Amino acid sequence: LAGMTGIVVLGLAGTSYAAWVGARVERCSGAAEQLVGVWDDARRGEVGSAFGALDRAYADEAWIRTEAVLDRYASEWAAMYTDACEASTIRGEQSPQMMDLRMACLHRAAVDLDAAVDVLAAADANVVQRAHEVTGDLRPLSQCADIEALTAEVEPPPAHESAAVEEARAELARARILDEAGRYQDAQQALETAGQVLTRVEYEPVRTEVALVEGRVLEHLGRYADAEAALQDALRLASRWKQWGELRAAVNDWMLVVGDRQRRMDDALSLRWLAEGLARGEAEAEASRRSVLASILSAQGKYPEAEAEYRAVLAMREAVL
Repeated sequence: LAGMTGIVVLGLAGTSYAAWVGARVERCSGAAEQLVGVWDDARRGEVGSAFGALDRAYADEAWIRTEAVLDRYASEWAAMYTDACEASTIRGEQSPQMMDLRMACLHRAAVDLDAAVDVLAAADANVVQRAHEVTGDLRPLSQCADIEALTAEVEPPPAHESAAVEEARAELARARILDEAGRYQDAQQALETAGQVLTRVEYEPVRTEVALVEGRVLEHLGRYADAEAALQDALRLASRWKQWGELRAAVNDWMLVVGDRQRRMDDALSLRWLAEGLARGEAEAEASRRSVLASILSAQGKYPEAEAEYRAVLAMREAVL
């Protein structure tokens, strides 16, 4: 009887453990549902119809490439969502706090994807021509698995401001995508909307993000002095809050606006050492830095030096991408 009782207890324990594991696996199985309304069959149909409605020879090929990129991005997003959940709740490799950081990063990536699909679903001929730039501006999902970078990020906004910051960031994602699509006036309107939302917010790190996108939009509108001022704000805020990714981007953009657009070469190259330090050890960041340097060298008429930098950029991006 004692032996049989032990067998029954072990059986029940095994059943309970299997149910416990099954419940955890089930908890981590909802990745696909998270992208419903963002990138699913209905949204694919909207974008495909927009591309198909254009009487352009390149539209069909552009749609094939765009669909493939968005499908791949959504698939990688779902895989990372599942991994972030399982790493914490099943495998016990990461803390719940780390899962929260990874999920927050993935949420922002999904917001970016939603903004990109919105723009592509209303695409005209110019947007279709720039579709590769729209999809290329999506947040790299590798960031959402970079533990060191995630733990180095600034604290999130306080609870009473989180909804407003989330709303502003959604408009900011839309502005960035519209800028990549060449719809600069629309991008500026989205930035203004984000700014209006932030009038009731004291959380400064999000203002760094706004200033950075504003600098790029103003540069594309040819308003170089205003772009320089916005990027100086981005530099100031990013350095204050130790937002290293934003600081790196702001340095590159400021050097481009000052050196290539306004032909103040010495001023632009005064931050060359900072750009080099911020990009060190990051292949894509180093490629971006050297691309800016090549533009400045070209503007100076130093074509052999510019060519050498551009060839180095090409080799780096071929290796990474």
